[in-house]
Amino acid sequence: MLLEIGEPAPPHQLSAHQQLRSTISEADRLIRAEGMADDSIRWMNVVVLSHGIDAPLGNTDRDMHYIADRLRDIPDFDLIIDAEDNHGRTREGIDVCGKRLAAEVIEVLEYQKKHVHFRLSLIGHSLGGLIIRSCLKHLYEKESTWSRIVPVSYMSLTTPHLGVRRPTGLFNYFIDFVARLWYNGRTKLVLEDQDETGIPLLFRMSDPDGPYMKALASFSHRYLFAITQNDIVVPYCSASMSSHNPYAVQSKPLSHRIIGHSGFPKHLSGGEHLSSVDEAGHCPLSALSALPGFERAEDIDRSFRQHDPHYELEYSPRMVLELNSLHWRRVDLEFNGHFSHDFVIRKATIPFVVDANEAGEFAAQKFLGLLQHDHEEARAEKRE
Repeated sequence: MLLEIGEPAPPHQLSAHQQLRSTISEADRLIRAEGMADDSIRWMNVVVLSHGIDAPLGNTDRDMHYIADRLRDIPDFDLIIDAEDNHGRTREGIDVCGKRLAAEVIEVLEYQKKHVHFRLSLIGHSLGGLIIRSCLKHLYEKESTWSRIVPVSYMSLTTPHLGVRRPTGLFNYFIDFVARLWYNGRTKLVLEDQDETGIPLLFRMSDPDGPYMKALASFSHRYLFAITQNDIVVPYCSASMSSHNPYAVQSKPLSHRIIGHSGFPKHLSGGEHLSSVDEAGHCPLSALSALPGFERAEDIDRSFRQHDPHYELEYSPRMVLELNSLHWRRVDLEFNGHFSHDFVIRKATIPFVVDANEAGEFAAQKFLGLLQHDHEEARAEKRE
């Protein structure tokens, strides 16, 4: 669904074609307001939002609405694409959904006049972060679209980048059983799928020489938001692309806070966007510190697995090394509440049992503040 900055959200019954025409009208109005010639380049700041897997209790199609509404309140952003083509269809798998999302984004962007170019950022929650990574491959390979794009920021919110393969154990077995019942494409998240090459999808997506990683590498900034505990859907290590969780488990976190961060320049690491309720918040250890003896990813067999010290995830050391060949900005969140996977999008996993409003508002303030900063920086670099 498309939402125009500075305008009321269009009714849900509007057709996609009507929404696209509204988008073009807004772009033309902005061009005229700036007194630009019709053939001059007009830059639009675009943000694409992708929700996670369709939930058993429904309403997944609304998951990103709060973030979209918050973005509408920021004048810097011209076009918000709250993707809708995967609603009710995420069980078809990461690759299928990624291609479908790419087609939706390409349709919107190529509908704009040729002199409109785009500063593009994407935010994905949970499985949506992987769907976006798959989508980027198709955007990257579509020259007519990619040539008009300046990739600014990729943000993943509690996304299972290393999969969700769990070590043996009664609780882990139960979680695994429920996931297998619900998600047809789960073999991809436990690295059991194969294509004609015999290589699981998540391995192909982490290949430094492949199109998935090349598309990611083109972004000025890449973010990983991970929840340090009480996320039973996506373990911390998978969301943080890390070999271990450096935080001690607390019986009950006292508040919503940023408990640690890394990968940020000094002018941001001490700023308001990364301020923590606990001012003693620290930078976590290296994401690779639990991988002694592993120096080159290509020397590690893909079938080799090890688990994190908290016994939450069984992961591939090779994948960790390959993904960390890129620079990542990490933000580690701690929420006061159980079943906190959806808190980051201001949604309660179990409605009427936990209140996610305060946690979601806290998280959105942080990551949207960082996104706004990134786009201001991109605009300033273009002027120079």
